[in-house]
Amino acid sequence: MTADPCPTCKGRCCVNKHGASFATLAEWCRTRIGQVMVCENEGATWLPFEPFLAIKGNESRHGGKVSREAIWTNWDEDDAIERGEHRREEEP
Repeated sequence: MTADPCPTCKGRCCVNKHGASFATLAEWCRTRIGQVMVCENEGATWLPFEPFLAIKGNESRHGGKVSREAIWTNWDEDDAIERGEHRREEEP
């Protein structure tokens, strides 16, 4: 499922194209089983996003605008190790 917040509120108040609010979408993301990764533009607040990377766009049309992306994940490496869901790299 993908949802794009309107540029005015950046996900704080709008309803996405499927009719769900971003509060509902955030709850849905938080309740998935397994590893979940949600990407957004920096500045979105409907989940506690962390800065992820900056991507420079195509030079030819808009002068290489930079898109700053953010990510939220439910993945905790320490918890995954305890559950046996993560393989540690063997030392050489």
